[in-house]
Amino acid sequence: MQVGSIISYDLQKNLSGFYYQASGTGGRGKYIYVPRVIHNREQIIRCQLRDDSVTPAGIIKYWNMDGTEAAQFTISSGGTSYRNILDIAWSPSESKFIYVTQDASLCEASAYRVYKCGVDGATPELMIYNFNPPTYATWATSSVNGYVGITADTQNCYIKIGANLYRVPLSASGAWADVSALSAVSTRAFHYGDGSNCTNLTYSPTGSGYLMYTWYDATINALYLRNITTSGLEYVPTRWTMLNFPLISGSLTYNTQRYPVFTSGLDSNSLFVVQAISTDQTGYATATGTTTLRTWNVDDTLAAFINVNTSDIVMPAGLGKSSTLTATVVNCWGTTLSGKLVQFWVSSGDGLVNPSYAYTNTSGIAETSFTTGAGVGLSNISVVVNEV
Repeated sequence: MQVGSIISYDLQKNLSGFYYQASGTGGRGKYIYVPRVIHNREQIIRCQLRDDSVTPAGIIKYWNMDGTEAAQFTISSGGTSYRNILDIAWSPSESKFIYVTQDASLCEASAYRVYKCGVDGATPELMIYNFNPPTYATWATSSVNGYVGITADTQNCYIKIGANLYRVPLSASGAWADVSALSAVSTRAFHYGDGSNCTNLTYSPTGSGYLMYTWYDATINALYLRNITTSGLEYVPTRWTMLNFPLISGSLTYNTQRYPVFTSGLDSNSLFVVQAISTDQTGYATATGTTTLRTWNVDDTLAAFINVNTSDIVMPAGLGKSSTLTATVVNCWGTTLSGKLVQFWVSSGDGLVNPSYAYTNTSGIAETSFTTGAGVGLSNISVVVNEV
C-alpha cells in the first residue's frame, strides 16, 4: 500500500552531457556513471568509472547546482584501488570520498574493498579488504544479485551488498574478518527479493538519522523513496513515498530515473534528481539539452497534501442546509500533521463556510461547515494549508 506521494519542483537547470545508467562494453571497455553530492554541499559529481582498457580508468567530474561544469579530476593513475568502483559517497566528518570496489581478477575471489580518498581522487587509503559477504553482486552484473551501495554519516559508513546491509565505523581498518568480528551489523531491511530494485543508498540526518534509498516497482512502473534507521538498521514501513514527476520522453521509464537521485548536504530536507530526458546512440540515459534538475521537499514537518471529505455532497438550495467538511493534512510520508492552519472558502457558486479557517487536531484533521445559499447549482470550495 502506498503511504505518501510528492510532486517535484522543476529547477530549470541544464546539466549538459550528464550521463548515467551507462553500463556496457565495447571498444571503450566497461564503464558506469554515478551521481552524488560533493563536499562543499553545493555541487553534484559524476563519478565515471572504466576498466583499464580505457585511460584514465576513472574520473570525478563536478557540476554546480546551476548546471555549469566546475572541475574534473582523474581518479589516481592506475592500480587496484581505482578500478571497478561500484559506488562512491562523501564522508562529512573527514571531508573525503569513501567508495567500494570489486574485481575478481585483482581482489581475492569475489571480495570487495573499501577505500577513502581526497576530493581530487588522490591519496587513497585502504579501509577494509577481503570483504566477502555471504551473498555478493559482481560489479558487471549487479542487477542480477542486487545493488552495491555505500554511504556515510559522521561516525559510520553503511555498505549494501546484494540484500545485506552492513554498518562499519569510519575508523575501521583491516581485513573484513577482523572488522566484522568487532562492529559489523547486518539486516534484512532490503527485503524485496535479492534487493536488485533498491538503489541510491543515501544518509539523511533528518530526526535521528535515516538511510534513504530508491526502490523501483517494475509491475506498475513507479519509483519510491524508502527509509532505514541508522541505529538498528531497521526498515521503516511508515516512511516511504512515491516520487511523482513527469517523464519527458516516452522511451524512458522510472527505472531509468532511480539512479541519479541524491540528497544535498546544504539542505538535508531536499531531494534532487538529474532527470534523464533522452538516450544516446548506444541507448544509455542522458540528461542534455533541456531542463534536467528537479527537487522534492522531504521535510516530515511540512504538509505535502490534503485529503478533503464532506458529510453530504448534494443538498437543497435555499433551505440553509449544512454539511461538515473535513481536511486531513499529511506530510510527504503520509503521516498526519497537527497544528497546521487550513483555510476554507467558496471559490465559485453560492453558500458560505464557517469558520473560514481551522487548525488540525492531533489526528491531522481540520473541520468547517458549509451552508447552502439561495442559488441552485454547483458550489466549489477551495481548501489550502498554510505553513506559518
